Amino acid sequence: GVGGSTAAGCLTRYLSGAIPDHDVLLYMIGINDATTGRAFWDVVSDIEAVLDLSVGYGVPVIACAAPSKTGLSATASQLNLIRGLRKWLERKAQESAGMIVFADIYGACMESNGDFKASYSYDGTHLTNFGAYHAGGALVAPLQSLFGTLDFSWSPDDFVGTNNKSTQLCSVPCMLG
Repeated sequence: GVGGSTAAGCLTRYLSGAIPDHDVLLYMIGINDATTGRAFWDVVSDIEAVLDLSVGYGVPVIACAAPSKTGLSATASQLNLIRGLRKWLERKAQESAGMIVFADIYGACMESNGDFKASYSYDGTHLTNFGAYHAGGALVAPLQSLFGTLDFSWSPDDFVGTNNKSTQLCSVPCMLG
């Protein structure tokens, strides 16, 4: 993860070869795009290009949307963009012939009213380590749909960790790589 990145930034890094050959791409996007004021279809165009490139290279994608409710100061238009991206990603996954799977990692961390569970987020948008642990649990079903039965002992801890690039930019759990 790259703190502060947008869909355009993801596309630029992908095209420059910065995203190495992977078994799967976990792609979570939306909040930074909403706060930049970009138009919805411009954001969608960049996201679709990354998804299509991944699928074209035979790399399946787990697509995750930003939370549709945020604790950060967000305008109605910003929240509408995030909600629209979520719906678009879900549709894109349904149309992808199994190469793109939607994962509702934020849904695993929300109360019924759409707010984060108190111990899962420190600001209503970004996950704590405990929230990241539960979000990791929401990745099991998408991984199984892409790869079949997982033949290793799994725990949400397997999805909570850091890499050097992520921690250099931001050490919060939402930027774990």
